[in-house]
Amino acid sequence: MFKTARIKLTAWYLLILMTISICFSVVIYRMTAIEVERFAHSQRLRIERNLHESRVIPDELTLDKLIPPPPVMDPDLAYDIKKRMQIYFLLINAGILVVAGGLSYFLAGKTLKPISEMIDDQNRFVSDASHELRTPLTAMKSSLEVYLRDPKLTLTDARKVISENIEEVNKLQTLSESLLELTYHDLIAEKKGFSQFSIKKVVEEVIKEMGPIAQKKDVHITSQIEDVKITGNREKITELLMIIIDNAVKYSNEKTKVIVSTEIVDKHLSLSIIDDGIGIEKKDLPHLFDRFYRADNARSKTGRGGYGLGLAIARQIVLLHSGTIEIKSKEQKGAIVTITLPTSFSSISG
Repeated sequence: MFKTARIKLTAWYLLILMTISICFSVVIYRMTAIEVERFAHSQRLRIERNLHESRVIPDELTLDKLIPPPPVMDPDLAYDIKKRMQIYFLLINAGILVVAGGLSYFLAGKTLKPISEMIDDQNRFVSDASHELRTPLTAMKSSLEVYLRDPKLTLTDARKVISENIEEVNKLQTLSESLLELTYHDLIAEKKGFSQFSIKKVVEEVIKEMGPIAQKKDVHITSQIEDVKITGNREKITELLMIIIDNAVKYSNEKTKVIVSTEIVDKHLSLSIIDDGIGIEKKDLPHLFDRFYRADNARSKTGRGGYGLGLAIARQIVLLHSGTIEIKSKEQKGAIVTITLPTSFSSISG
């Protein structure tokens, strides 16, 4: 599909370029031809005027002393000049056609590349989402069919089935909400709901909410946050920190720490979340922000692989705030997530 579109786009580029080139060539040729004709005409008039003035010649002047008149421009020479110009312009436009054809094909490829990548991402997204949705649905269907065919099904068994299916429904709900969240950030890249708020208060709220989960793993969350105000969407920044701190706790080893710290550099807020967890393999680092991507150690060593959408959502939130997010990690050496938000801020006093 894109090969055909590239050829069509190349043809349109080439048509536009050649139309402009031929129009310029025609205009330049006409102007030059007019100048040649004007020159020949003015020279002919000047010679005729000189000949008219030299009709009365003094007797003492002999013919050999007469100054010969300037030569008249040969009409065939003017015609030959115009023919040569036509050939030159033809050759020039042929060269432009070849060069412009190659450049147009290259430019068409560069133009269509982002569209191709976007469609590939969408197709991959639909495929992955369909797979993730199909898994819990298949599990629910199989479970219900098995128990419905069991003639000895008891009330206790029925409650067990319902409980299991509720868990699958919760998974589907979580996945649906995450997909809607990604769609929201993809379609609405506007900075709505921006205001000034204390980053320290947001971090404290997130740590408090994450407390029960951290206590189960005996993970202690500490903060070293400067009390500053930043400009952004408070709800989205809270969600961003929830995603990152939840991952830090989820993949941390027991009886370890998660440290949240900030630093102000050139009016940029740099927020770091450091953990002593299982770390990330080098091969997984470039793909962490891809949708539905889950590192192998996240699946096998924690039992809480999730759907691989959290970091994709986190990146979208950071991009919404014109910031950057970076993850540095080594396997079994923990991870450092650094979020930089280029935003106006002011120190909070009192």
